Amino acid sequence: MAFILKNVSDWLIEQAEPFSAYTGHDKKSHGPRLAEILLAHLPQISRLYAEQKIRKAAYDAVNKTILCHHRLLGTHIFECPCCHRVTELHCTCHGRLCPSCGAKTQRIIAASASATCVDWPHRHIVFTIPQEYRILSRNDRSLLDLLYVAARNTIFIIANPKKYNKLLKKARKAGKSVCEANGGIYLFNGDKDMLVPGMIACLHTFGRDLKWNPHIHAVVAEETWDQANGTHGNFHHINFNMLRYQWQRQLNELLLHRLGPIAVTSDGEVIARFGKDNPTYKKYSNGYYVRAAYDPDIEPEDTGAKEEKGRDGKNGEGDESAARCIQYIIR
Repeated sequence: MAFILKNVSDWLIEQAEPFSAYTGHDKKSHGPRLAEILLAHLPQISRLYAEQKIRKAAYDAVNKTILCHHRLLGTHIFECPCCHRVTELHCTCHGRLCPSCGAKTQRIIAASASATCVDWPHRHIVFTIPQEYRILSRNDRSLLDLLYVAARNTIFIIANPKKYNKLLKKARKAGKSVCEANGGIYLFNGDKDMLVPGMIACLHTFGRDLKWNPHIHAVVAEETWDQANGTHGNFHHINFNMLRYQWQRQLNELLLHRLGPIAVTSDGEVIARFGKDNPTYKKYSNGYYVRAAYDPDIEPEDTGAKEEKGRDGKNGEGDESAARCIQYIIR
């Protein structure tokens, strides 16, 4: 595929009818394909790529989508042994941007995640970051991994508050960060005495308005597993204030650990400050925005769009299955 994508843009622009062999959806019922829309604007997209205004991954995804169901990707030919009728099936692109291939990938991932889950009372928790931090992950995509770690640590702290307090005292006494005192960024990793919450997390990098807005969707079971005793524990009550404060603290500690006290651009411009001088602590005195709803249709950027519904509401635990919630966050 890498070899094909090198010259695919030039090849597609030169072709008079690049979709003459397309055997997919009927245009009359479905309208113009996304591939045709992308092809019509391919010269502009290629120019943006040449100017390094879009990433290589995005440019390759566009080319893959244009070629989906095209004979250039290869063709499988089937012949009936009785009537000798021949049918040609053109290969697909397997790209995430492609409406058909991407939807198939999403369904496979959701089915795989659902297969490992038990339909149990759960919370759909959304962890968001302050607007000041969005540019950090835009410039360095590896920082998106820290959102997963911070969300994971936050839930583990809520489930094990006493264990975290001991770790915090140990870090302060040694004059170290919590990550250094813990021996790694994953809190309590390998600790056989901790309570383990059930959790599936998924990253959404854009909001409904298509602006860059990374946030974590997590499905958290309202029960924990006691490894030492081999028993289940109740995890119904979640202190929302503690959830917001710990999410704020864990995210900043990880960013401090990765970037140092000050994050700057290549030109030396200060983007954000971490540690004690972090201005977001004062600006967001109640912690960063976190929503722990029972309704999976709520997006974090839709402030005030819907009210949370309790356990006895229409969208409470009786109506909402874990499988549907997982399908929503992995869409």
